[in-house]
Amino acid sequence: MRSMARFFASCKALHAFGLLLLLVTFSGSSHATLNILGAAPDTSSPVTVAVGATVPATVLVLRTDVSNLSNDQRWRCTRWRISTSPTSGGTTAAVDHANYDSVGLSTINFNMTAPTTPGTYNVYYIAYNNDGCGSGASPTYIGVSAIVVTPAPPVVSSIVRASTNPTVPNASVSWTVTFSKSVTGVDAGDFSLVQSGGATGASITSVSGSGTTWTVTANTGTGYGTLGLDLVDNDSIVDSASSGNRLGGAGTGNGNFTGETYSIQTAFCSPPPGAPSGLTCVCDTFGRSALNPSTIFGGNWALSNSDGISNPSINSTTGRLRLTENTANNAKAATVPGIFPAAGNYISVEFNHYAYNGSGADGIAVTLSDYVVPAVPGGYGGSLGYAQNTSASPSKPGFAGGWVGIALDEYGNYQNPTEGRVLGPGLRADSVGVRGPGNGYSGYRWLGGTGANQNIDVSGSTPGPGYMYQVIVDARNSASGTINVSVNRDTTTRNGNSYVPLFGPFNAYNEAAYALGQGWISQLIPDYWKISFTGSTGGSNNIHEIGSLRICAQSVYPSTGGIASGFSAIDEAYPAAAGSSVPAYQNFQTGDIYMKLAGVPFKLWVAALTNTGMSTAYAVGGNKFVSVKLVDNNDGVCGTDASRTCNSACVGKPAVETGGSQIMTYTSSDPGAKLSSNFTLNSAYKNLIAVMRECTSSSCGAFTSTAAACSVDSFSVRPTAVTSLTSPNATGAAVFKAGGDNFTLTATTVNAAGSNATGYTGQLKIANGAVKAVSPATASGQVTPNQFGSAAASGIATTSNFTYSEVGAFRILQLDPTSAETDSNKIPRGVYDGVVSGECGTAAACDTLRAATWTGIDSVSTENDCIANSFSNTKDSSGRYGCNFGLAAQSNDFGRFIPNHFEISESKIVNRSDTTCTPAASAFTYMGEPFRVEFKLTAKNASNAATLNYTTGVHARFAPTSWHALGSNNSFGLWATASEYALGDDVCDVFFSTTTPSATTFDCSGVANPAAIARAAGPRVAVTSSLPTPAWNNGVASFAANVILHRADQPDGAYAKLKIGIAPRDADGVGVALGAMDEKDKMDADNDGDQERALVGSTDVRYGRLLIPNVYGSHLLPLPVTVQAQYWNGPTGTYIFNGADSCTSLAAGNFSLTQGSGSTIATSLAGSSVMKNGTGILTLNKPTSVPTGNGSLVLSTSTTSPAGLPLNSYLPGKGVETFGIYKSGPVIYFRERY
Repeated sequence: MRSMARFFASCKALHAFGLLLLLVTFSGSSHATLNILGAAPDTSSPVTVAVGATVPATVLVLRTDVSNLSNDQRWRCTRWRISTSPTSGGTTAAVDHANYDSVGLSTINFNMTAPTTPGTYNVYYIAYNNDGCGSGASPTYIGVSAIVVTPAPPVVSSIVRASTNPTVPNASVSWTVTFSKSVTGVDAGDFSLVQSGGATGASITSVSGSGTTWTVTANTGTGYGTLGLDLVDNDSIVDSASSGNRLGGAGTGNGNFTGETYSIQTAFCSPPPGAPSGLTCVCDTFGRSALNPSTIFGGNWALSNSDGISNPSINSTTGRLRLTENTANNAKAATVPGIFPAAGNYISVEFNHYAYNGSGADGIAVTLSDYVVPAVPGGYGGSLGYAQNTSASPSKPGFAGGWVGIALDEYGNYQNPTEGRVLGPGLRADSVGVRGPGNGYSGYRWLGGTGANQNIDVSGSTPGPGYMYQVIVDARNSASGTINVSVNRDTTTRNGNSYVPLFGPFNAYNEAAYALGQGWISQLIPDYWKISFTGSTGGSNNIHEIGSLRICAQSVYPSTGGIASGFSAIDEAYPAAAGSSVPAYQNFQTGDIYMKLAGVPFKLWVAALTNTGMSTAYAVGGNKFVSVKLVDNNDGVCGTDASRTCNSACVGKPAVETGGSQIMTYTSSDPGAKLSSNFTLNSAYKNLIAVMRECTSSSCGAFTSTAAACSVDSFSVRPTAVTSLTSPNATGAAVFKAGGDNFTLTATTVNAAGSNATGYTGQLKIANGAVKAVSPATASGQVTPNQFGSAAASGIATTSNFTYSEVGAFRILQLDPTSAETDSNKIPRGVYDGVVSGECGTAAACDTLRAATWTGIDSVSTENDCIANSFSNTKDSSGRYGCNFGLAAQSNDFGRFIPNHFEISESKIVNRSDTTCTPAASAFTYMGEPFRVEFKLTAKNASNAATLNYTTGVHARFAPTSWHALGSNNSFGLWATASEYALGDDVCDVFFSTTTPSATTFDCSGVANPAAIARAAGPRVAVTSSLPTPAWNNGVASFAANVILHRADQPDGAYAKLKIGIAPRDADGVGVALGAMDEKDKMDADNDGDQERALVGSTDVRYGRLLIPNVYGSHLLPLPVTVQAQYWNGPTGTYIFNGADSCTSLAAGNFSLTQGSGSTIATSLAGSSVMKNGTGILTLNKPTSVPTGNGSLVLSTSTTSPAGLPLNSYLPGKGVETFGIYKSGPVIYFRERY
């Protein structure tokens, strides 16, 4: 029957899976098996889950073993796998569960874990007959596509307050809602405002944001209490990347989240009527279960007692601060979690007072005491926890550090000079009394009070009377000796709107001065006060409570000290403000950090700031620690001075070097600002800022939540000098062409210790006014460029493309002697970084230049954080150094520099230079006759400016040894060639060899080249002038040469365009810059295809002769002979008339007469004349004696005259002249007359 029951139960389970089971049994042996009949999730019942989610599973297994001879029917473990493969991937686990060891049908439930990757998966189930799923496996049951895994749904990460807490009614507050993923569909309907404690009427006013971060803003309504924001999931918020992926997953409510709450305080926490302006109020209405933390700065009340019984606390029934129970001999104190500057402050303390349910003693006191002294109440009983009590056993000293105690006295002994109390009128029940400063058992003297019967307490157990008291300590005029104390009370409205004076104002300053004189206190006025409430009972007692505490003051800080909303760092040069030991708050708002010197220690003023001023009480509550590090902002990550961005990337930067960080400790004596220890930066930096962050401890292992701050001003650190200026190549025997050849200069910048100013990567300038020629040179050149390339990180600048514009050597002086400045700090250094006077015109132009210098961030006129136009390494009266730095000592000598090239100028050719031609110069020269070539050479640099030091006796090095040598130093390379020689319809170039015998060859482009023409005597081109000794002055020298194109051994020419070229080279090989010349200004005289000479000029040369005809005449008369100049015309092969000759002298001495045939003729040439237009007349004088017969003379050009250039050498001619006969010929009429 039990087996049948199990069977039917199993069938019922099968029905749950929707299966129909037919159970058939057989006799004999049958093998036991495990078979999974069904499972969920399954193909027919798939589920959709998030990645990594828990998936509930159910498996139904049939166990059979008819023979019951084995244990194969056992089912003790089930393995599952969610994957696309039955053997790998996905998630899997073996589940040990309850043991099913007999035949039957059973179901188990367990949880699976979804894969972490979205997708569609199968589920594989296997049943095993042993724990651990090690053996006896069933067939695998597969749920195909049984699980769909979707991405994890978004969830709420946090809902935090984004506005000030606590807040007030009818205020706007916001929460920041952060989701785990970017979401959409967020609206007001997704949130609920939770109000408690009387808060009512709050409403959501807006929802904004996108992605993962949203802001919900609400109005706080009209009540008081708390206001929270909860997210209520209604499935409208979905994953931005998958609209089906809803908050918390599908289904409402699974994404709910409870956010932070605001405390909504009453408007009571604002200055009372009649209070001076500018007060800040802190309030505590208590009404909570625990006193701490309080609503005053979120700080803790400091609790103490001198009775050893208990400390004040919030009474759970009344919700007020209970100072004493109605027990005997209590003396307790509760100290407000706040710090109150004393001098110059105005403090109003208001509270509702309750004294009840006792026998009418003793009272409470409001005390102001020195903040640095821990609050410990004074004597109990009539001393009310403030004054001393020597009658107690043991005796009790007065309130520690007490400055004034204002007491609400029920029994009346506070004003009674008993039990060790000093001064007073005697017992005054239900009165208000005031006692002054004291220490231990001294002082605490009575200062004044009210009369008796002021209704301070009530009898009975009902709390009362609940009057509101106001204690005012007005120290605004403490500097003039007045600190007024007064007490007011509101017995009607009891909320401070109906105050009536009870006592004062009374000047407590005088008593403090007395106490100081007695040595009871160490300061007339402490730096800071703390405010405490004491409660006291004696032999009689009451319950003492206060409620609705409101303290308003001109200055009040948390007990942790002044809250720093930020920090600021300014230069140590800023002076302390009047009456203070630190600079003024405005300085920290806008002040600068001046430029610094590498290797020179400096300090910074660092201040903790609030939103309105300096946090003067920053460390009053205990030491504070601020990390200050100097970070490199050259990449602009921290923004500019005009737009500082103290972001995480900026704050996370490391200090630039070891000397660039420190942890400053602020103590109670520091008024919110202090001067740091020394920073020493040995490297140079172009743009630094100070990053300040509050640490949790002196080791600064962690930081507080106070936001990091960056200095509003950036500053630079410059090297102190350039101490070394060297050249690895412009020394020794190396020679450089002026303005053309590059040389290297290396400048080393240093810090104050003389070490390399590493980090300096600026560009040094060269003041060319400080570049000086080395004797004997007198003209100083220019170094170009006048700026180095960027220095390496080592602080060493090496630039290899410098040129020098002059010849000789130069050095760079420390100071520029051309500067008109009289202050040596303003004179440019030979090598420097900065801007000096004269570099720029307008202020804007100067600032553009300054901004590009290393100290640009400090030197622009809008910053003025260093001394403009100054190289001073000494601070001026304002604490500033000079913006510039430069060469500290004169450099060594650099170079020998030579001209870059010679330039030919003022060249001309004077034809027939040995012949006087009038009225105009000749347009041609005869071959064999000299023409003068004149030219100037100017030694120039690569910029084509004259090198003035190329002067004789200085650096000129041209001592010619050859007129003709080409490519040799100290030579002119002068030679000639002819072009455009017409030959038929073609033109030819004509070349004259330098060999002996020489050859005149032709290079024609369209016809066959004529045969060469020889001159056996040697080269045809010659210079008859002796080699000159040039007189160089300022790079210029003039030259002249008489050049002859000798006559060949046969007529040639004429050459209408004979070109003269030169290729001068001095002793250093300096020549003309042929490569820079136009093709028309060069010539190829050796026909090698390379134009190797500079063209000086061209002229017309002619192969000439003088035609002297044979003339006959009477011996009785002079015989005129008309001569004609001719020259060879190569194209026709004939001599032609030379009508251009108006220069040839027909002086008698230029001809010779020799006796010819016949009788001797005694005659001579008459006078002298000059050829005109190619013709002239030679006249033979009448013979001096009558010849005996006919005689002839040979008239020819002289081979010796003129001396040095006989006429026959360039214009040869010969004729036979006959006297005594006449020429016969046809006549028409002839007669003789005597």
